[in-house]
This record gives sequence, C-alpha cells and structure tokens, in this order.
Amino acid sequence: MKHLEKKKARDLRKAGLSIKEIERIVGVPRSSISVWVRDIALTQEQRNVLAANSLKRDVMERRRETRMKKTADKYAVVASRAAAIIGGISQRDLLMLGVALYWGEGSKKKQGSLELANTDPRIIRLIMAFYRKILGVPDEKFRGRVYIHPHLSVAKAEAYWAAVSGIPVSQFQRAAVVISKSSKQKKDSQPHGTFTASVYDTVLKKTVEAWMETIALESATNE
Repeated sequence: MKHLEKKKARDLRKAGLSIKEIERIVGVPRSSISVWVRDIALTQEQRNVLAANSLKRDVMERRRETRMKKTADKYAVVASRAAAIIGGISQRDLLMLGVALYWGEGSKKKQGSLELANTDPRIIRLIMAFYRKILGVPDEKFRGRVYIHPHLSVAKAEAYWAAVSGIPVSQFQRAAVVISKSSKQKKDSQPHGTFTASVYDTVLKKTVEAWMETIALESATNE
C-alpha cells in the first residue's frame, strides 16, 4: 500500500502538483511526501504555475479574512445597538419573558410540574432565572435530566448542564439514553444532549398557566 502511495505521489509531483495538493489527494503526511519527491526537479513552467497558484491562494485568503472582519465589525455594531435598545431586564421583563418561553417550550401535559427541555444553554439559563427570581423556587426543589445519544458521555453532559443550570448533579434524575437515526451519525452537533429543568409543584404550574391565560386575554382585548 505504501509503495502505491509513493508511486502516486511521485507521479503527481512530476505532473507539477504542489506538496500540499499531493498530500490532499494521496492522504499521506506532507513530511513523507517531501522525502519521496525531493529528487524530482520541476520545470520552470511548473514552478511558475505553482508560484501563480500560491499567489492566487494568498489573495483569496486575504479577501476571506477581510470579509470575515467586515462581517464581525457589522455584527459588533448590531450587537451594540441591540444592547442599547434592550438595556436592563426588569422583574416584569423577566416575568413576561419566562411566561412566553414556557408557553412556547414548556410541557403543558403534566399538571403537577413545570418542565422545560432544550439544547440551548441560553434557554435553560433564562428559564432557571424565571424559576428562581419570579417564582421563588428554592434550590432543593429543582430536578434535572439529560437526554443523550449512546455514543456520547453522560458524565460530561451532566457536568455541563449542572454548570449551566446551577442544579447539582445529585438532583438529576437518571439520564435517558436515546437511540435514533441521528445518533448514528457522528457529527455530534449536540454533544451535551438535551436538558430538562423541572420543578414539581402544582401551585406554581397553575400560577404560570394563569399568567399565560391572562396574557392571552389581554392580547385579544388590545387587537
């Protein structure tokens, strides 16, 4: 196998390809390819082509970096304006945000508990702030649970979500290992799985439901 790779690398070098291009095609480290082809002299025309290609790549890279910088600068302006418009978050703001978030993402089926599951740590932090600051839930009443694919680490996921939510792992329910078609694809776009933040309290659940209904009625009145 190595003999074939070496032969292919030498043939490509004789054709005028760069070491980097040969590395990409053959799949062998650049250091090995350099040794294999070091005795092959390129023609002046081949050297000119490589030099032109190198210059072209440098120009393209500089343009890419310029575009990225312009995009980053534009985002910084947008983010600054957004921060100025939003300003601080009042208790009422947090109440409305929390109710709207639970309305859209929280569980409506279980009457005796508040449960919200998400993969986005920002969502979990927001609902936890709502639970703590608006509903006044004491730390010992929180429960957490991780839903994760079998090829991922439960321990790492639980440690991650404990840090995000502020709920200690000792108050987590047993992690649920979920097998699905997507779990067989090793892209790991969600390496920490899905986290559910729960509070088992019928009165608090009824309170949130009442807030949702009040908002719905007020919205209908203002149409």
